[in-house]
Amino acid sequence: MRNISRFAAFLLSVALVFSLVSCTENSDDISENIEAYLAKEYPGREFAVIDYEKHSETSGRYEINVRCLDDGVEFMMYMYSSIAITDSYSVERANAIMEEAVTDELGKELNEKIESVSWHNIFADRATNYRFREIDLAENFTIAALDEIYEVELASGLGAEEVGKAIYDFVYKLCDDVEDNCEITRAEFVFKINRITYRFTTDSRSVLALGKDGVVYYIITNIEENSSSSREIEFEYLWGEAKETNEE
Repeated sequence: MRNISRFAAFLLSVALVFSLVSCTENSDDISENIEAYLAKEYPGREFAVIDYEKHSETSGRYEINVRCLDDGVEFMMYMYSSIAITDSYSVERANAIMEEAVTDELGKELNEKIESVSWHNIFADRATNYRFREIDLAENFTIAALDEIYEVELASGLGAEEVGKAIYDFVYKLCDDVEDNCEITRAEFVFKINRITYRFTTDSRSVLALGKDGVVYYIITNIEENSSSSREIEFEYLWGEAKETNEE
């Protein structure tokens, strides 16, 4: 009986050693694949892996968090195999550059009412949570490139009137002057009042045509002051039409 116990313990120790060796080799392979991919895609730039995790529910996909040491941009990589890799560096970098340009244009007072500005959805069209969008690398982007804005998240704690004023002021600051050469054909503003998250889609022509009082009135008439449950509501006002869609 003792011999059997010793043999079982021996098998367990061998299995443990084999597991540790396999994990080490796998970790080395992953690191090599990441380094090779980034060196090929972005030559001359330095990167550091923050951490990574394997998700079995997405076909064994590795989700990797990375930081570019040249500009500080943090982004994600999805690795399905050594040849099936996608990353969000270019779109995260473009979003960061544009957000800085927008911030400089808005001024301190209005920036306090804006949580974040995302120029592009980081995922490619019709590829949410599967493949990242790719943007041409550039040293800077101007406000004139803002033909669409994926999401403007407003700061928490704003009332309905403050939300309307913030939306108008945001568009006015960016597109009020002819020299700005700015026309936003679509932008989504996200804000929360009470327990409801609202997504308001509009464009610069509609906002400027409505005026500040008009935008405030439209926001107030499309929100619910009281709600017993958290939910999300979408509504929109686009140039030439007023279309409203409420989804519970």
